[in-house]
Amino acid sequence: LQGTMMKRRLCVVLWAVAQLGLDWKWGSLARRGPYEYVQLALVVTLLFVDSKPLTIATFVARAGGLLVRLPKVWDAEVLACLTDLTVAAALFFDEACLQRALRWELGIFYVAAALWKVNDAFLDPRYSCGTTYAVQLVVAFGLEKYLATPATLRLMGPFTVLLEASIGVFTFFETTTHLAIGLCLALHTAIALTPPPNNIAGFGVVALVRYFWLLLPPKGGDKIGDDGGALFFLVVSAMILGAAVLLGATKKFHGTEFDGPAAVFGAFAAVLAAAAAFPPPRSSSKEGTGPNPPLTRRGGVVVGAGATAMALWSVGSVMLGVLDGSSPNMFSNIRMSGGSNHLFSLLPTGLLQRWHYDDASSVFGGGVLRVEASNSSLLNAIHPGELTAFLAHNATEALRALGAHDRFYNSAVANVIGTFVMPHHDVAAPRYTVPAFEVHRVLRLERHVPVRLTVTKLDGPLGDEHWRRHSGNHTATLLYSPFYPHLASCTRSDGLGCTRDDLFHLTFVNATKTFNWGLNSLGDRLQMWNSYVIYDDDQQTKLHCYGS
Repeated sequence: LQGTMMKRRLCVVLWAVAQLGLDWKWGSLARRGPYEYVQLALVVTLLFVDSKPLTIATFVARAGGLLVRLPKVWDAEVLACLTDLTVAAALFFDEACLQRALRWELGIFYVAAALWKVNDAFLDPRYSCGTTYAVQLVVAFGLEKYLATPATLRLMGPFTVLLEASIGVFTFFETTTHLAIGLCLALHTAIALTPPPNNIAGFGVVALVRYFWLLLPPKGGDKIGDDGGALFFLVVSAMILGAAVLLGATKKFHGTEFDGPAAVFGAFAAVLAAAAAFPPPRSSSKEGTGPNPPLTRRGGVVVGAGATAMALWSVGSVMLGVLDGSSPNMFSNIRMSGGSNHLFSLLPTGLLQRWHYDDASSVFGGGVLRVEASNSSLLNAIHPGELTAFLAHNATEALRALGAHDRFYNSAVANVIGTFVMPHHDVAAPRYTVPAFEVHRVLRLERHVPVRLTVTKLDGPLGDEHWRRHSGNHTATLLYSPFYPHLASCTRSDGLGCTRDDLFHLTFVNATKTFNWGLNSLGDRLQMWNSYVIYDDDQQTKLHCYGS
């Protein structure tokens, strides 16, 4: 087997193995619904049948699996969806453009991930998510004496930005593909080795599987190997070795529990590293050994559409405020609601919330609420989403010693996976701010239960950390009975009667009356917000890490 057909077949098989190895147990196929079984059947068939129409259908079906679960999806799943659609489109219209299209998409994604971390909080080790990751990792492997120092942690923010940006830039060019892959392996291996709750090995699997398309020969005359049996043996051996290494390295974090995502990541990391270190020999044939051919019109459309879609998601969705939990702002400390904390004023966030602040019938209206108290079991289980119980004791001690907060929050975990994974806490949850729509979205899921909620609507759509803590001159306690949004009573802390500003739910009730396939429909389908904790310490001047 030679050239394009072999390249496609090998990448498709690796992609299918990743779907079965990761998503069936720990990912999007774990729901076990009818549509998931259809996807499973397609993926299994693809392992044994080499058919371009079947490949296209399977990739489209997997991408469609994300749409039925919105907004409860991870950023890695959106990345997988967009790149899978690109693969399907390239196979249908012009397979020669596939590698170039994926270069643009992966490059844009990693550059955008770095870009959103250029904010005042991520670059400050007292607040940065980079600090939490670094301390967890170095403490777990007994390196805190050498690496968990103030001087080292000051470099973590800039280093992470440079690393992700370099992956993206090197991905754009064929001559630097190996550099991109090497840095990508380093980044995702570090993430996979990080102890819970930040051991996100599955994200690395999604990325590495896509990089196989870039590594293999792009020209029809390049030969991948004559001995299919030997190739199969080498791939399987590398996978077993990689899985064993990652499982051994992470075993002490999980005890007797099997860390499946780490094993799958280790398997694919080993194969990708071996493929990068030992590229296939060039064919002796002169066919296809020249420079890459120019894009056809159809190929140009595929490349342009894929790059545009990736840019709209990676940059546009964050600026507009259409997505939060599933946008590529992962662990970036970027403030998505209430005004941006980005160092570049040309990159605002939450523009739709800003533009529709006074709109009484928009799902992007309602402003920002500070939640003071709630008896909603569902709202309290999701927000603010404390995961500190999963941090190792020596990690929290090291964070305190370094002047960083030792509590960790990530409401996206409960939103995407489910509240059943959240640990129980005996202490009262701190106050937090969140867009009004998020409170509405969660409470409408808790039907047939009375809800009491005490909130403060912050003044205006924009502010800083002092604004999040102190804005608003009164609180409003709202009782919804028999269930939300049926208002039974409203009282204000200043003794005055409640106004429309206090009754935040009216904005969204009115929005449903004008519901259409326009902006309200889009916002209602896509919005799912992270909450930002307000610590008792009044010295908080920047946004603390909130995960995602």
